[in-house]
Amino acid sequence: MLSKGEKTLIRRMEREDVDAMVTWPPYEDPLLKDYSFPQFTHGERDVWYGIKNSGLKKCFTVLTISGEVIGYISLRNVNIFSKKAEMGIVFSPKYVDAGYGRDAIKAFLDYYFNGMKYKKLVLRVAAFNRRAYRCYLACGFKYVDKSYMKVNIKKSDIPKDEEFKREKVFIKRGDKIKALFYRMEIST
Repeated sequence: MLSKGEKTLIRRMEREDVDAMVTWPPYEDPLLKDYSFPQFTHGERDVWYGIKNSGLKKCFTVLTISGEVIGYISLRNVNIFSKKAEMGIVFSPKYVDAGYGRDAIKAFLDYYFNGMKYKKLVLRVAAFNRRAYRCYLACGFKYVDKSYMKVNIKKSDIPKDEEFKREKVFIKRGDKIKALFYRMEIST
């Protein structure tokens, strides 16, 4: 174990963890469907695991205290010289909005800054994922800037939310939908 929170454990990802992840149910919210873990074949799981743990990438598994695989944290663009990386995090929908994400992030930050001795961690979060944005703020991340990125969302799935319209959370460019993303960071 690399780190332990009150509700979660963090360790390096093992290939068998991917087999547990494919059993997670999909997200029901159409805005979050791309966060659903893909239903990979056994061979595709091998490839995915290899890609996620090669080059300038590292992956960590989030488990409950009882040992159930409930999420993963990935690091990409790892720079061993500047001691900086970009974080991504995915959870089983069963464990969202129950404090597991916040607990896991705090446990991971302890390992990242004190164990790995890194200095800065950055991430991007979709503006429409308000729950995640609030979680990152609560964990100490600060807003840095914003940009639009292409997303795999149908126009019909975009809520008619006045705040989304006012903040221009979604824009259409030709056939493509782009969503507003916030860049956030935390450093020692």
